[in-house]
Amino acid sequence: MAGQQGSTRGNPAAVRSGRFRHLIQLASNVSSGQDSAGQPINTWTPYLTINAEIAQIYGQEQYQTAEFTSAAQVRISFRWPGAGITISASDRVFFGSHVYVIQVPDDLLLMNRLVNLICLEIDGTA
Repeated sequence: MAGQQGSTRGNPAAVRSGRFRHLIQLASNVSSGQDSAGQPINTWTPYLTINAEIAQIYGQEQYQTAEFTSAAQVRISFRWPGAGITISASDRVFFGSHVYVIQVPDDLLLMNRLVNLICLEIDGTA
């Protein structure tokens, strides 16, 4: 039914709540000094817990350093959390035992309705 109000067809920023079935946490890095080897100690502080959709875009298995390792690129989508939340490429997404490195945060069409994060997961750690 073309022209029907409330229709999400053809609108890339439309938000269908039923697709957001993964409860994720976004966290920012808080450096808390150095370890005995002089490496920085990173602590991840959660700043947002929200329901999201996680969809795999690309996956592959690579042979590196005499072992196989897998890499997955995913798109994580969720409702825009509001003007007080700033998501950056240095943040991480946690879902269960999965840790995703944010590569590209995107406010879809700059409409403040839907956020897409392009993320990378490597063997469940980042």
